[in-house]
Amino acid sequence: MLQAFANQLKSNWGNGMPSAGMSESGSQVPFSGKTDPEPPYLLTTFRLGGDHFCLDTRWVQEILSRQPITPVPLAPEYVAGLINLRGQIVMAVHLKKLLYLHRDDLPSDSMNIVIRQDEDAISLLVDDVDDVIEASPQAVQPVPETLNNIRKEYVSSVIPLQDKLVLMLDLQKIVMVS
Repeated sequence: MLQAFANQLKSNWGNGMPSAGMSESGSQVPFSGKTDPEPPYLLTTFRLGGDHFCLDTRWVQEILSRQPITPVPLAPEYVAGLINLRGQIVMAVHLKKLLYLHRDDLPSDSMNIVIRQDEDAISLLVDDVDDVIEASPQAVQPVPETLNNIRKEYVSSVIPLQDKLVLMLDLQKIVMVS
């Protein structure tokens, strides 16, 4: 079930960003020979500790306040447990424990970002959700080597903004470890 979700992310995202030639519905658009500029990406931004992250808004089903979590015995440390989302059981991934070398806990007012593909859903536990932003494809840059306090294999790219650096999550890799 989660493997199919990860494969769908891979086919639609490739390197972590939506691929050129994709329509809003996710279907391939034939090449017209025109060199129109790519439309901006819509990204949901959120915080973990003092760092800013984002993911493609197309994958966000909903954003919820903290939900009751049922622990899963013998699960990896980054699996917070399971939540009941209107009758559907959804795994909750504690992103701080997955991404960081240190193990900070979530604040009591943490949020759930539920990502969905077809019938599969995963809840990403974050400190706070910020905004939906637009970013041009030209603004997306590779992950800098100087990024030290985070597991870089889960970050696909960065987007520098005026007052902060936003890290784009590689959802395919996060789903694969889930």
